[in-house]
Amino acid sequence: MNTIITTGHLGADAVVKEKDGRKYITFRMCTTTRRTITIWRSVFYRYSENLLPYLTKGVGVLVIGEEDIALYNGKNGAQIDVSVNANTLELQGKAQQAKTPEPPVAKNEQLFDNNNDEMPF
Repeated sequence: MNTIITTGHLGADAVVKEKDGRKYITFRMCTTTRRTITIWRSVFYRYSENLLPYLTKGVGVLVIGEEDIALYNGKNGAQIDVSVNANTLELQGKAQQAKTPEPPVAKNEQLFDNNNDEMPF
């Protein structure tokens, strides 16, 4: 087992996929080394309806999990696929707004009737 702890940013919004009847979240994550080498990782994490709206393009995340590296022949020759089966996923940086925010509350909404002087009890 090759455990990794890494931070980076999502390259696109996370999506939900299903395999063998189990849902999971997947996204591509970009990390940059000290030598300015960019590494893209595919991240797989257990499904969480509450977390999904926050996993949008550009969001910073910390990922801890099992890393897997595979070689394959792509259209540009030999390529490397780096993926992480995440056990821990944390949002990083400023608090992010969910993709589906709560509807705004009307500013002029009157919550009670000021003209009714009678007490209800």
